[in-house]
Amino acid sequence: MNNQNFIPELHDVGKLVDSKVKEDVKKQIGKSWKGHVFIDFDFKSFGISQPTSPSQWGQYHHEIKRDKDIKDWDIIPQNLRINLFLLILADHLASSVSRATLEKYPGLSRLMPKDVGLKEGIYKLWNRDFYQKIEKKGKFWAAFKTIDDLKILFDEIENCQSGEEFLNKYRDYLLLTPEDKSVPRNITSLYTHVELVGKIYRVLEKNARLITESNGAIAIEYNGEKVKTIKEAEGGRRTTGNTDIDKGKWQARLVKCWIKFPHSFVRLHDINLLRKREELINCITSYYKDEVIFATSDFIILFLSPNQDLREILKPLLDWGFYIEAEETLADLGILNSILDRKTLRARESNEEPRLNVLNSRGTKAYRRYLIPEIPDELQPPICDICQQRRGGERIKETIREWVCERCQEIRDMGEPFREYATVWEEEGVKVCWFKFSLDQNKLETWLENAFEEYIDSYNFRQADILKDEFRPLALQVDFIKDYKEMLEKFWRDFSGVDDIKKPIAEYDEDLST
Repeated sequence: MNNQNFIPELHDVGKLVDSKVKEDVKKQIGKSWKGHVFIDFDFKSFGISQPTSPSQWGQYHHEIKRDKDIKDWDIIPQNLRINLFLLILADHLASSVSRATLEKYPGLSRLMPKDVGLKEGIYKLWNRDFYQKIEKKGKFWAAFKTIDDLKILFDEIENCQSGEEFLNKYRDYLLLTPEDKSVPRNITSLYTHVELVGKIYRVLEKNARLITESNGAIAIEYNGEKVKTIKEAEGGRRTTGNTDIDKGKWQARLVKCWIKFPHSFVRLHDINLLRKREELINCITSYYKDEVIFATSDFIILFLSPNQDLREILKPLLDWGFYIEAEETLADLGILNSILDRKTLRARESNEEPRLNVLNSRGTKAYRRYLIPEIPDELQPPICDICQQRRGGERIKETIREWVCERCQEIRDMGEPFREYATVWEEEGVKVCWFKFSLDQNKLETWLENAFEEYIDSYNFRQADILKDEFRPLALQVDFIKDYKEMLEKFWRDFSGVDDIKKPIAEYDEDLST
């Protein structure tokens, strides 16, 4: 066994193999491999070396039963059992926060119409014929299309150095491949699923350790809680009823953060505040790249351990005068998902006792709080005209006296918006209209949910309401935002030579002047 790191992102690499390869393997040797993992692949028959890297053990993520004691995972090397344990949890979480986990309901697959097969290309709710257009351009979802390509796949498992390397190398294929090819799960990309698994795995890993007890037994400890089975860590996977509702020992938080400001734009230079906010968010995203699930220019969603200090993470924004409206959900890993906050609040409003009893017994919390910058108990005037948070220094420009604090002045000094064309427009007497636009995450969630319901209705599902009720928007938001950012880049490329539409802040995409 080599000394490389365990790469959780590789666990689903088998989903990039064309189904025809399986058929060809079976024709050649009379058998194929099970599912999208290669634990039973016949390497000798094809003269292929079996990978020896730690990452190969990620192929067993569907083989371990939830109630099987980690000491009995005999086939897995003991030093790598913690890696597989955390991968299984991360895979479950990445699915449950991002899409309907239909396997929670026994027999639910029978609700699907018999004539609905697997869909091999991604289906985007906001761009429904996307994959068909891609196919016409000669592109295809599968990265591995022949038996010979399997050698390349196993070489990736053996030699890949990081999840980032894998995501970059196979980006186009991962974005075209659905995480699950069955309807209606085929709406989220494998790229986003794999990315989420890697992030969640590393957050858990930072807070977990393998423990050998005095009697020789082994356990995994996270946040002070020791467990020996997946089920013990997660608890039950339902929030209603009488079965599968047991309390889990491990919890985590999903935190939605809206980044806002109290500043008033007094001069044109003050709109640099928008650029500053985006820079600070990018800084946080870079430093906490695993904890940040996704971010936009005014929003961050985080996956955190129970005791991780949210204020410390967002300190750069608070130090510059921004404030944060946060919605937090703390729950057992078995029930944590991106709509649990909504379901919890709805249960409170309607006094839905059966659900509330389960949620409360499992220590579930869903709440809103505000983080504000630290402001002195006493603030001597003059107060900053822009932020109203610090003492302002006197500044005179064009005979106008202002009081501006050092931070707000630094933001003004970041650059002069419109500088490339303001003089020409002024000489020509042009009237200018400035637009600021961004994504409203609440409205995006609602739109995606409605689009998902329309997708369900386009098939003859029995008990379609169950499918609709289990919709989770998070992975779709991630996919949508990728497309949104690409759209902005294309917009500015296409309009780069148009004189009447300009970008006021050179490094900021979400505003324009005309």
